[in-house]
Amino acid sequence: MQYQELHQRYGTYIAKRVQTGLHASEFNQVEIEELTSYLELRAAAAHKEYHLRLDDPFSKNQLGTGSSGVIDLLHRRWREAEELAYLLMIAEDVGTHARLNLAVG
Repeated sequence: MQYQELHQRYGTYIAKRVQTGLHASEFNQVEIEELTSYLELRAAAAHKEYHLRLDDPFSKNQLGTGSSGVIDLLHRRWREAEELAYLLMIAEDVGTHARLNLAVG
């Protein structure tokens, strides 16, 4: 995915959020058309891993004091991916309505 293409389609704010929210390898690998689905899958995977770690008493004992940091990281990863997917869906809706209004108007 190219930053310019992302910027042109969604604007500066969302393009920067996506660029900083993804690792460089992810950013280069994902196509814009698949970005929302990718972020939704990423959020679902992080959500599942978060709950697995949270519900597993053995992982807390194995990780020791660092377990809360891992859980916090998983929670943040889950929420950020979910938020980015939501922002992209809103931007797509706004763009669709704007194009329709221009076509009708």
